[in-house]
Amino acid sequence: MKTITLKDVAKKAGVGVGTASRVLNNQAHVSEDKRQRVLDAIETLHYKPDAIARSLKSKRTGNIGVILNDITNPFYSKVFRGLETEAKSSDYSIVFVDLFLQNEDAIGEILSFYRSKVDGIIFIGSTVTTEILEHCSNFEMPFVYASASLDSSIDTQSDIYSVDIDNEKAAYDATNALIELGHRDIALILGPVEDKNSTFSRKIGFEKAMKEHNIPLNDSWICYGDFSYDSGYSAMKEILNTNKIPTMVFAISDLMAIGATKAILESGLNVPKNVSVMGFDGIKNGEYNYPEISTVVQPRYEMGRLACEKIIKLIEKKEIEEPVSILEHTLAIRASVKKL
Repeated sequence: MKTITLKDVAKKAGVGVGTASRVLNNQAHVSEDKRQRVLDAIETLHYKPDAIARSLKSKRTGNIGVILNDITNPFYSKVFRGLETEAKSSDYSIVFVDLFLQNEDAIGEILSFYRSKVDGIIFIGSTVTTEILEHCSNFEMPFVYASASLDSSIDTQSDIYSVDIDNEKAAYDATNALIELGHRDIALILGPVEDKNSTFSRKIGFEKAMKEHNIPLNDSWICYGDFSYDSGYSAMKEILNTNKIPTMVFAISDLMAIGATKAILESGLNVPKNVSVMGFDGIKNGEYNYPEISTVVQPRYEMGRLACEKIIKLIEKKEIEEPVSILEHTLAIRASVKKL
């Protein structure tokens, strides 16, 4: 079978090779009539550009590096699905590494990606520090941050491209909803203390709602985990060993909420009759738990898709109208929460 070349496309469209090349690379200075003829010829001839040849010419590899915080956490499955779908639609491939909560390894992974010549990097699920931003600047490579927070020392006016929800508002809205259902004795299970993205922002939102309703905080009901089932289970055990049992526990990840549910049931108590449970993320696992876990639902697929769309625009030097995108969260109050 004959290999279709750009010259064949140009001949079919009745234009020069240079014009066909400009259309292929989405460049200006081509009339709409010629552009459409070239596009029709590409479709008719089933022309596919040689990826290696194009990369040598454009100095691009067609690869996007992705740094994840913990690939085993099902929160990232839909984020990654949205990201990968968008990448494939634009003929890019994904290369990823898993930090597994070791944020100090981020610089090394960025350097590794730089040496392997990826075209850009998406950083998902951790805190972006001044050091990371400095390395990004030194490498002159585009970066996008998804579900990641900025260190408080960073000037938010600098060139930051990110996708996230408003974590503080999401926790604030969830806590208000629980209070409106009659709950005042509310325990809180957080992630790692050093996590500025989820732990810090969601703790602030929780405390803000409690303060507005003049509900005192019980320090013995505030525990820390690492977003896993086991840490939610252990934290709930600690809470159940205090002098008073709360009517509600709000865990800032669904995995910890499911772990907390197991600890409550093992103690002989009932969910939600004795203790209600609220999670955060909206992962599928929570829907299949018994009882079904109430949660803050994050638009995870759109988060990944939009992050990938941004990095591709940066790679291809296209304008981005909204550098920082804050997506909407929703609340799903399910069987694990009882109205008092």
